[in-house]
Amino acid sequence: FGTVASAPALFKDPSPIWAQKGITAAFNAGIIHGYPDGTFRPNIPLSRPEAIIILQNCLESYSK
Repeated sequence: FGTVASAPALFKDPSPIWAQKGITAAFNAGIIHGYPDGTFRPNIPLSRPEAIIILQNCLESYSK
């Protein structure tokens, strides 16, 4: 499965401590990827297109 990265090493911006395991697990499962500038932006609301992409990635991950 390759190497497992941790969220602090993945994204430039700090992630909330309480969400660290979930963010790392979602990234490693291919469900989230962050923004092109290397940030995760945990404190801003998702847009509709972002939510759809996450749902699509979840479905694709589940069907594997």
